[in-house]
Amino acid sequence: MSSQERKLLDFLLEQVPVVVWTTDTQLHFTSSEGRALEELGLQPGQVVGVSLYDYFHNPDPEFPPIAHHRAALAGKATSWEQQWDQRIFQCYTGPLENRGRVIGVVGIALDISERESARRALRAMTVRVTEVEELERQRLARELHDRVGQSLTALSLNLLVATNRLDPLAAENVRSLLADCARLVEEVSQTVRGIMADLRPPVLDDFGLVTALRWYGDRFSNLTGIHFELTGTELVPRLDAATESNLLLIAREALTNISRHSQAGGARIEVGDLGEIVRLAIIDDGQGFDPDTQQLDRTAGWGLMTMRERAAGLGGSLAVESRTGGPTRIVAEVPRSAWSRASS
Repeated sequence: MSSQERKLLDFLLEQVPVVVWTTDTQLHFTSSEGRALEELGLQPGQVVGVSLYDYFHNPDPEFPPIAHHRAALAGKATSWEQQWDQRIFQCYTGPLENRGRVIGVVGIALDISERESARRALRAMTVRVTEVEELERQRLARELHDRVGQSLTALSLNLLVATNRLDPLAAENVRSLLADCARLVEEVSQTVRGIMADLRPPVLDDFGLVTALRWYGDRFSNLTGIHFELTGTELVPRLDAATESNLLLIAREALTNISRHSQAGGARIEVGDLGEIVRLAIIDDGQGFDPDTQQLDRTAGWGLMTMRERAAGLGGSLAVESRTGGPTRIVAEVPRSAWSRASS
């Protein structure tokens, strides 16, 4: 290493919150440097000669840090996250070689505690926004039912009474006007019922996620002409209300994107119970796209971002798998105890 390269390395070790170390083939530290050492209460070189097993007070060869170092001795470079003394590090290890022979392990750990703290704060904020959104949906649905819905029902009854009380000799145009008013009231009532169902489908509360997905998918198919299928049974025990609601909203957003952009003839939803993980997959047979090269338009891109935020807010993830010519597959995976995990 030239003096200039060494100066650059020293600068990075002083300025960036990292730890850089090496070990021999017996996993004894042979060097340790980096600014992040002080976060661990260590001085440069302090652990030289100490075995990895003794440092972690763990003799288990499958303990992640030890297992990754053993993989490096076998010639494999790996990465993982590790918590040390309340700090979180992104770690990388690989073989340390000399003339083609592995003589130890070289590792680097970047302190990502602040990033993880910000990520947790963002996730908590997303959870709270989602929770408030759900409460507002429920409130609006109640308001529509209790105020607008009941008023429309009363208006419909009044029109019926007025029609029945008309003098048989009343002008036909008056009867026609009342009939038109009654039809208009019924149309508005149907619109309000549709809005209420969109805000919070009663079928979700009464029967669960899979039944609600089937109800919405059939409704989607009737409106768009796109064939719809669903596979899966109700989850037992049921997920909490907020998680069910958000998974339904993810599916709805995905189906909306399918109807607008995919030119699909069919769409399918799969619900899988993987134990601690619940998987929701939405697949279409449309034209697809190349995720690496094709830019989605604003509405589709915004929809995907919203779906990802919902999944992340539940402590899970969302992936999009597609290729030109299709199919496109959107997969959301959330922990069964998603709401409590994301809130903690």
